[in-house]
Amino acid sequence: TLAYCGPEDCANNIDDDGDGDIDCLDPDCPCYNPFICESKVFMAYSTNTSQPSTFSSLNTNNSPFTFDEIGSVGFNVNALGYRKQDNFIYGIELLTTNLIKVDAGGIGYDLGPVVGLPTPSGLTGVFDAGDILQDGYFYVQVTGSDDKVYQIDVSSTPPQLNATHTLDRSIHLSDFAYNSLDNKLYGVADNGTKYMIDPVSWTTTEVGTNASAASYGAAYTDNLGRVFVYNNNEGAIYRVEFGINGTGSGAMHKVADAPQVYFNDGASCRGT
Repeated sequence: TLAYCGPEDCANNIDDDGDGDIDCLDPDCPCYNPFICESKVFMAYSTNTSQPSTFSSLNTNNSPFTFDEIGSVGFNVNALGYRKQDNFIYGIELLTTNLIKVDAGGIGYDLGPVVGLPTPSGLTGVFDAGDILQDGYFYVQVTGSDDKVYQIDVSSTPPQLNATHTLDRSIHLSDFAYNSLDNKLYGVADNGTKYMIDPVSWTTTEVGTNASAASYGAAYTDNLGRVFVYNNNEGAIYRVEFGINGTGSGAMHKVADAPQVYFNDGASCRGT
């Protein structure tokens, strides 16, 4: 006998029609709305662990900068990265290993747990820092001092841990951002140390002197390779002089005040 396959339900994480594709990965589901790759910055943020993230674009035409709200992701999501290969943003749901795919309408789709990714034991082990490199893989790190970076294949069904990389030291970054001009990752640690990470050797380099200790909860780069970080405690955005291959002074320039947010992360396509 043949099993009955009904029409695909695009939001239940089940392959209803038996074609091997689930929910919005199924071409029968018209619910994916890709971004246009341009030099916009997107932010997801919430005020507590149980609140779904609000998804917004950062309006840099106002002073101070403001958020133009797009919608609710439906999940509390962090460690965001923009994937140029398909023009979607990916993140990890707070307190889980679930991969969330976010479209241009700010709607999040749960692609399920990442196979092989360690499950957080609490807020000190959630996936906080993340970005997507030119190879299309999603790289994430847990909050707190840690020396592991996890490489995720977001294109597989279910999503898979592809590799685990070990840094030359444990660092505490609330986010890092990929610079496509030099193939490096950059971020400011909660103790104010400014780091460059080489994603080939997985060595870390300190750049300049320490900034003030704070939660630098979001980092992003623009099409010129400039790195920006979001100081959650102050409610301000800074441009950090990392330079190409970490040759900058590390000086920080406040570019704008911005809303004070928590449980936040940023992503950009860099318009390249």
